[in-house]
Amino acid sequence: MATVVAVLLLGAAVPAASAQATAPRRSAPGEVLEHRRIPAPPGARAWQVVYASRDEAGDDIAVSGFVVAPDGPPPAGGRPVVAWAHATAGLGDGCAPSRGPAPVDTVPWILELLDAGYVVAATDYAGLGTDGIHPYLVGGSEGRSVLDSIRAARALPTGANRKAVVYGHSQGGHATLFAGELAARYAPEIALRGVAPGAAVAAPGAFIDHTIDRFGDVGFLVMGALGYQGAYPEIAAMRLLGAASADQVQALNGCAFDIMAAFEDGDPRVVFGTDPGAVEAWQSRVRENAAGLRRSVPVMYWQGETDWLTPIDEADAYVARACRKGTVVDYRVYAGADHVSVLDAAHDDVLDFFASVLGGRQVRSGCGD
Repeated sequence: MATVVAVLLLGAAVPAASAQATAPRRSAPGEVLEHRRIPAPPGARAWQVVYASRDEAGDDIAVSGFVVAPDGPPPAGGRPVVAWAHATAGLGDGCAPSRGPAPVDTVPWILELLDAGYVVAATDYAGLGTDGIHPYLVGGSEGRSVLDSIRAARALPTGANRKAVVYGHSQGGHATLFAGELAARYAPEIALRGVAPGAAVAAPGAFIDHTIDRFGDVGFLVMGALGYQGAYPEIAAMRLLGAASADQVQALNGCAFDIMAAFEDGDPRVVFGTDPGAVEAWQSRVRENAAGLRRSVPVMYWQGETDWLTPIDEADAYVARACRKGTVVDYRVYAGADHVSVLDAAHDDVLDFFASVLGGRQVRSGCGD
């Protein structure tokens, strides 16, 4: 990946083959290409997996992740799947949750999910743990990675049935929203009952507007620029990013904290060699990656009232867009909760949402409120 990052920083075109990892043959989305057992909590089994997915051009890619399931025979009718979509990890392969020393521990509430009898699928997303640049905040890529992780979970000896839900936080909230919007068309065999995004980057454009003047957040913008250049050929040849130091280039092969630290003092107007706001191709892709422009399965959106990174006005704007498209949205705002503490604040409500929709109950819509 280091060579590809350096090429992008210099503004040269990126060869198409380097933009994504290619599966070794034409494979069905979700087909398990590799798997191995990894440590799991008592009473459970877990696998690190590599599975087939699709990139923005519809070509085969390989995506990594992991799957956890309760031990023993499944109940009559099988086990539902809960898919987790993680927050920003970085761009380097070593940042992939499945590559860590204890992958299963990275899933919030994992023991409660297993105790409830769910199979848990957790994607790394494309380009994290596999070749190519991670398409950071490219909703289609994220959503397909999530949905194909559910397919992979069903392909393993987990006892998984067709029913599923998805939850995710921050970048993972964006992935979760796109999984809900893509499911009916991309994975119709999955009975996706609902999605629960939290503190989501619901619209990359609004996120850029919010972070562009916050010097400490420039790393997010750099990851977004590289991710979009890796995903979209018409952007790949543009010199969105200006000159970077050797240390900054090295950091881009690392994890989120490395990248944020390397660009902590960067002025975005200097870091970017081209004003992205003046590039129509960039702006067009940013706009289409906003969630809420397509009808979704039912959504429970959990948001901290004092979130400093994905503020409440961005969540409000998503809810307005989604309601106009006819999506059922149960919008929960947690007083005093910020971008991190909202995970604890929403815990009970998210688990109740899973039990409710998987049990066939209707979601309360706040769209008329």
